[in-house]
Amino acid sequence: MKSLEDIQGNPDASFDEVASAQRELMVALNYEDCLWRERAWFRWFKDGDRNTSFFFRSVKAKWALSRITHLKQGDRSVTDPWDIEALAVGFFQHLYSMDSEYKKNELVDTVIPHLVTVGDNEVLCFEPSREEVKEAVFGLNKSGAPGPDGFGGLFFQTYWHIIQNEVVAAVLQFFRSGWILLGLNANIITLIPKTNKVEDITGFRPIALSNFAYKIIAKILADKLSIVAARIVSPQQTGFIKGRSAVHNIMVASEAYNVLPFKTRGHNLILKLDFRKAFDTLNWEFLLDVLKAFGFDEKFCGWILCLLNSARLSVAINGGAAGFFRCYRGVRQGDPLSPLLFCLAMEALSRGIEYMVKHRLLQTVTGPRQWSSPSHLIYADDVLILCNGSRESLSNVQFLLTLFSEASGLRLNLDKCMYYSGRLPRYKSRMIASCLGFRGFTNEFTYLGTPIFKGIPRGRHFRALIDKIKAKFAGWHSFGLSMMGRVQLVNSVILGKLLYSLQTYAWPAMAIKDLEKVLRNFIWTGEYDKRKYITVA
Repeated sequence: MKSLEDIQGNPDASFDEVASAQRELMVALNYEDCLWRERAWFRWFKDGDRNTSFFFRSVKAKWALSRITHLKQGDRSVTDPWDIEALAVGFFQHLYSMDSEYKKNELVDTVIPHLVTVGDNEVLCFEPSREEVKEAVFGLNKSGAPGPDGFGGLFFQTYWHIIQNEVVAAVLQFFRSGWILLGLNANIITLIPKTNKVEDITGFRPIALSNFAYKIIAKILADKLSIVAARIVSPQQTGFIKGRSAVHNIMVASEAYNVLPFKTRGHNLILKLDFRKAFDTLNWEFLLDVLKAFGFDEKFCGWILCLLNSARLSVAINGGAAGFFRCYRGVRQGDPLSPLLFCLAMEALSRGIEYMVKHRLLQTVTGPRQWSSPSHLIYADDVLILCNGSRESLSNVQFLLTLFSEASGLRLNLDKCMYYSGRLPRYKSRMIASCLGFRGFTNEFTYLGTPIFKGIPRGRHFRALIDKIKAKFAGWHSFGLSMMGRVQLVNSVILGKLLYSLQTYAWPAMAIKDLEKVLRNFIWTGEYDKRKYITVA
């Protein structure tokens, strides 16, 4: 700075000298900025929430939440650790086993078009280069939990310059031979409780922790497949497809819900489907039939089948791994390739619905003029069918669901399947219940975590969402968070919960004011209902 001032104060200094001094000043300022950034980061790392009471309390709380001390088995409660392990292993071993033989029917051949071109297959089946392998390694989350071998992404990315030749050779060996070393595709199934108090083994969500070396292969295939999937997956599916957003589904569902009372013959309905353990029960033969019907090359299908067949699973119970068994169906949540494979399998249902609409076997929701409704919305295993409630339409829907269920292995959970409508005569409600077995509702509902309601947005529509945020804050209050920790949690957790709702609806001013008050109070005081006067320097 002093050098620049001296030069600028010298009338004989050249333009080049001034420019050089300015560049030196910018370099020095950048160094100073980096220094303060490092100091701020170090101070946060040292005095923030890493080794504070919040860290240890949150670990203790998570440990208490995830620890399984008892499980219900029928009418009795299992408390012995060995019996709990045996119960969990037995449940998942049965879950990933075939419950019946594959029943191929005409559904796939009828509704799935041949869309994958020769050029697509050349790209899909082309051997990956060293650069593609490296991109896959560094494209995966380095902080993700490691698989059974203990080597996570951080190890592979940090020591890539040492291990790259061996990793590339192992990956290319799979693509050249179509064979994978058995232990490479070993997985630990971690059990994530769906609610705070889980007493039944079905109340846990299984997430697979795969070896990072396997994830590299799956990531390469997923990156290739995603390009083709974006073109061949029908627009009604928005989950896991590049360039598509769940917000579109939510907005269409909201519009359809608002035209349900529109007078039409047969009445308007929204059918909400729920499949029991959808990802875990998908039939592999059905999946391969769908891939082949789309036109995927035998070589590519062989790679997919190899990855499915080679999977071996253990179940994580209270810090240990129990069992080591093979799975015969399902795509594992946590596998980079699984979401796309599941989307392709769901195309049989999606295109089946479109086929019925095209051939006038199913009538969509009727609304005012100039308003048109899609026949259905799909996000992963969340399915909404927007249709007319005539007996003919519902019978055809039931027939399609039966065909799809028999072939795919996905079973409807009738306890959670429901339909939404305007006011219906009693005979109509009885007819729908007898035809589908669904329960009927006329009130508001939640779709993809966002409230669906009639009319303009009002404060009461978002009260439940704000109450959930208050409950989160109440749970975090006892963890001793610093202000930076509270800001981080609001940005990463709370705003993520609000994203879909804020993108879909224009919140009323009072609801926004209430939300701001809750967020502000928590950030400044650690309690959502405690106010603090803020002094401005």
